[in-house]
Amino acid sequence: MACGVPCVVTDVGDSALIVGETGTVVRARDPQKLSEAMRAWLSMDDNVRSLRKKQARDRIEEKFNLQVMVTRTQQAIQDLVGQRRQVEEV
Repeated sequence: MACGVPCVVTDVGDSALIVGETGTVVRARDPQKLSEAMRAWLSMDDNVRSLRKKQARDRIEEKFNLQVMVTRTQQAIQDLVGQRRQVEEV
């Protein structure tokens, strides 16, 4: 996505969260739907595909850039430390 490649993913882990509306998410363990989604992307109008490529890149730049990921990691660590302190105080 960071390279402007929209993704077809299965709904496993955080794939759907990462892709959002810029790609296609299909049920896990459904090869037929996965194949259909891939064919849909391959047959997509060039103008629409170009727009979706830009949207995929923009999503990564906005939601998953380095500063965002550092901030989220710091917050997660602070939350864990805070939870640990609460347990120790009890």
